[in-house]
Amino acid sequence: LLDCLGFNCTEPEVILECLKAIEVSGSLQEELQGAGIRLAAYANLHDRREVHAKGFSIESSTRKVALRSDLAEDSFTGYLHFVKQFVAHGADVVGGCCGCGPAGIKKMAETFGDQAGTVERSGATIGLVKPAAAVARMRLGFIGGGACGMYLGAFLARAGHKVTIIDGWPENVEKIKKDGIHVEPPSCDSPFTQRENVRVLHIHDTQCLKDGAEFDIGFVAVKAFDTKWATALIDRYVKPSSEGGF
Repeated sequence: LLDCLGFNCTEPEVILECLKAIEVSGSLQEELQGAGIRLAAYANLHDRREVHAKGFSIESSTRKVALRSDLAEDSFTGYLHFVKQFVAHGADVVGGCCGCGPAGIKKMAETFGDQAGTVERSGATIGLVKPAAAVARMRLGFIGGGACGMYLGAFLARAGHKVTIIDGWPENVEKIKKDGIHVEPPSCDSPFTQRENVRVLHIHDTQCLKDGAEFDIGFVAVKAFDTKWATALIDRYVKPSSEGGF
């Protein structure tokens, strides 16, 4: 089931041109609307012009990439202007990618509030992040505690969701239990260590979980050759799809 067609991690100018192209295409826009597929826009706020000009190499790459001052300064005023244009030209879901971070999303939520559809076009969901009281806290289960599982799990836990990570590497599980998940985002966001809302389990600990009732959503974050058994394991503890499980 495809819910959104998204444009992500490129300059806001490029995303805006894509949305305009769909808008004037006629038939494509009608097909997307007929299928119930929404448009999403998440721009990259970093200054990528120098990177594009020089090309990429391991030797010359640096950890930090400068933010575009015209987008990020003055509480993201420049990017908020683009967000309004995204909505005006068809975007139903808007947010931010690299360089935006929690601070940018928070500013979008504060600016547009909970008044979805009142910016310049009806039916738009502005900012993705609504006020904390309106955010549904979910029980999320991950099978696989490597880079992907731990990274995504940490951010979801920081957002207030109850995260359980199941992993087959005993030393890894014990380390996270002791020290939490330390994350160094590849952007301007500050490193953080997440302990709250995180539960880490050995595979044998799953015998204590409730069949069909432990998680609202299950995530498979393992290598391809482990997908079959990992999916079978996590699926057992996710509530039925008829009750909203996924």
